[in-house]
Amino acid sequence: KQRLKSDIKGLRKTFATKFGKIAESDQPSNSYLDRLLTSVEEDEVEAENLGFVTAKEAEEELDFSTRLATDGTLKLKAVRKAGKLPKKSDALRTVVKLMGYAWMCVAMRHSNKAWLSTMSREIFLDHVDYLLNEHVAGLCSKDAEGNVLHRPSFTLLLAYDLKIRSKAFEFVDEGKDFKTAMEFARLDPVTKERYFTTPLAIDS
Repeated sequence: KQRLKSDIKGLRKTFATKFGKIAESDQPSNSYLDRLLTSVEEDEVEAENLGFVTAKEAEEELDFSTRLATDGTLKLKAVRKAGKLPKKSDALRTVVKLMGYAWMCVAMRHSNKAWLSTMSREIFLDHVDYLLNEHVAGLCSKDAEGNVLHRPSFTLLLAYDLKIRSKAFEFVDEGKDFKTAMEFARLDPVTKERYFTTPLAIDS
């Protein structure tokens, strides 16, 4: 609880000083920031369902659990609480932007981590632009008259997003910085074929 009251509050102030104040609706929740900070500190970073990317204005009363860390000390950890998954393009842009702000806070806190040195808002803007472009969300089949016969479901789009971010963390484990890892993950042909184009073809 002490981290949530002091460390995260300090991060918010530092972020506002460096990048300017942002609306509360765009600020990541304390619980989400706490999970990211803990995952980086314990080298257990992984991509998570977008439902766990929650805003400060939607913060609920938190539950906590304790667990034994590798050094034998007890660690207090916020229990995950999932919010709603985005169902439209605008909501997806909002939650990915929120994720970007959260990771920028984490990068400021852990400036000694080389893989976080390239963290920026643009990484996440580029990512959501990719997801919503004509080659992913806009990829559709049409009949001879140009009528759309089939397009990717939003569920498939979110599943592909998760796999891209998971692949990016694999590249981070191999020594790449986060910006490069995200770029490589989006370009990875196996990830796109296995988790997007093949399921899309089967579903059509």
